[in-house]
Amino acid sequence: MHAPPRLLHRSAPLIAGLAIVLALMPPRPVVAGSPLPVPAAAITTVLGFGLAGSLVYVSSSSGLYRSASADYSRWTRQNTWPDIKLISPDPQRPDTLVFATGGDLYRSTDAGLTATKVKACGPTDIARATRSPSIIYASTAAYRCVLTSGLPSILKSPDNGLTWTTVYTQQQPEPEEAFNHIAVDPATDSHVVAAKIDYHNYGELYESWDSGTTWTSTVQSRPFDYTPINAVAINPHPPYDMWLAWSLPDRIINEVDHWQGGHRAGTAVGIPTRPTVTAVLFDPLSSRIYVDTRDKEQGRPTITAIYASEGAPTTFRRVLVHGHAVGTQMAITPNGYLLTGDATTPLTVDALIGTGMWSLAPALASYYASTGASSWLGHSLSPETRCSGHLCQYFDKGAIERLGSSTYAGVALVPPSFAAQATLPVGGTRSTVTYQTLAGLQSQRVAPPPGFRQGVLRLATGTFIPASAHLRAVPGYIVPSYFWRYMTDPRDAPDGWFRDFGLPLSKAVTATVTKGQLGPRNVVIQAFQNAIFTYDAQNPQPWQVERANVGRDYAATFPQAVR
Repeated sequence: MHAPPRLLHRSAPLIAGLAIVLALMPPRPVVAGSPLPVPAAAITTVLGFGLAGSLVYVSSSSGLYRSASADYSRWTRQNTWPDIKLISPDPQRPDTLVFATGGDLYRSTDAGLTATKVKACGPTDIARATRSPSIIYASTAAYRCVLTSGLPSILKSPDNGLTWTTVYTQQQPEPEEAFNHIAVDPATDSHVVAAKIDYHNYGELYESWDSGTTWTSTVQSRPFDYTPINAVAINPHPPYDMWLAWSLPDRIINEVDHWQGGHRAGTAVGIPTRPTVTAVLFDPLSSRIYVDTRDKEQGRPTITAIYASEGAPTTFRRVLVHGHAVGTQMAITPNGYLLTGDATTPLTVDALIGTGMWSLAPALASYYASTGASSWLGHSLSPETRCSGHLCQYFDKGAIERLGSSTYAGVALVPPSFAAQATLPVGGTRSTVTYQTLAGLQSQRVAPPPGFRQGVLRLATGTFIPASAHLRAVPGYIVPSYFWRYMTDPRDAPDGWFRDFGLPLSKAVTATVTKGQLGPRNVVIQAFQNAIFTYDAQNPQPWQVERANVGRDYAATFPQAVR
């Protein structure tokens, strides 16, 4: 945090007098202009984000932008103000928003096209109550808020930013003290926390359990004396689950603490000690924790990186963003996108779940490498998570779970997609067969051949596999020979066909699919518990049998399970 000139602090009487004059002046609307559609690439700097569900505002040196497109590739410029730092739209009425510049607080009811100055105060942070979003809190610094008489304060608006009152003022502050972060507990609007920093970089947390009426200093001096709180966040799902980030770059101090129920529950592991934490956010769907960091050392290039929790809530690993720079500003949308940027970094948009976004889980790395799984599973598209209590990870074409120290198995992703009647195409970008189509074929089993007792049976038309976990003599399906050869090849089924692919769920069916630039093809498709096979006779011999992208499809159908 940059310390402001002390002259401003020592001019409190003059500032207070100016405050009275400004308070008597009626607010005047500011006209910003007409909306202008632009691509995401046109937003070359990022100063702040504001979310109203999946609708996103982003402020830039070229103005305020807004997007509700499915992948945030298209934006509309709402105004050309170059210094908007904080944005807080109403999630129930996203055209109504409060935003702050360096010195003033504004309110707009038309998505930022026009705005009215409601306070001569440039707050350091803004937070809305989740359950009652018309209630807004703002933290202030003594040197940035004229109407608080030069004292660091906490403000509250009960009416969506129309009027503001001071609910707490730090009496007898040291020079340049400030409340620099504020957050409202999503589980209960009455719980509000605010971080304070003083002239000596001493961090302190204040909490209110009665909607801002009374405040108590609760957390001090962690992990070392004179270390500021650099970020505050409260998880939307586990109640009273709070995260504090302490960073002091010149002393190479960086610690992210987990507090639950008012008690310190652990420290993040896997985030380097050197970087400064610039943001702590949560995926609103899965509540996974994301931490944005900046590593800046004299004589070295600045490196910004994002880390996400996985496995234990305090274990973090770096997110592999797709080969482009990320910024110190970050937003995570409910529909699964990560947006970053800063004053020197363009806006970037990445899907949270996608090929190449996540490194391989360490517990699966040796198995993945030794079995050549990249050829039959593709790349990882999720962080490590839990499947039926076991560690697992999702890939383009399936998922692996670790059952024991050296025991692995595929995960049954296809039956849930059948049950959901997913209409995603199978075998190509377009297909005459969907998961719903295959689900409808489950009843078309054939009787076991005469004399069949148990196991599987090779026939002239293929291999009969009964629909029984113990392979008993019950109706089942005929698996064509090309699929059976693939299923029993140790290179493609290192743990055996039953463990890796499971039982067949449908008969083999012909479909017409579109495979990108290859155009339409006629292929044969058959579903199994853990995979769906396709056979394309026009492919070269080694790739005539392929596995459909059931991992990607499962992630699209059940995003909460994967994110």
